[in-house]
Amino acid sequence: MELLGIASGLGILVASLVIGARLLWMGRGDLTAPESLLGLALFTGGAVAFPLSSAANQTALDPALRVQLGAASYAGSYVMLLGKAAFVWTVFRRSERWAAAAHGWQRLGAGIVMLYPMYRMPELDRQIETLRRFKEVAPK
Repeated sequence: MELLGIASGLGILVASLVIGARLLWMGRGDLTAPESLLGLALFTGGAVAFPLSSAANQTALDPALRVQLGAASYAGSYVMLLGKAAFVWTVFRRSERWAAAAHGWQRLGAGIVMLYPMYRMPELDRQIETLRRFKEVAPK
């Protein structure tokens, strides 16, 4: 069973690396292009955050190193989430003003403000209510 876990982890790593790099190359440095946004999300999620998170979970490592790996993994995950959100907004929701407002805050680096309180809310209903309230105050 452990061998299956290692094989699937390597599969995610290689697929994310290859597909993410290919999409980034297709976008050719234009970070507003959908290809670049999705490539950035795949690359940082599967080829950066996932391996760092796996390494941070190794109990044989020094605790200080595990914390640093976990923090780097979190940063990669955050970039992945921003890339996915920007991709969805660019491709599917560009005309919705509330999504444009959220994207504007995100571009200003405020995405963490939206994500930060969520981990303190283990109940899904409270998370949905928070997002509903955000949608109400965003420009329509």
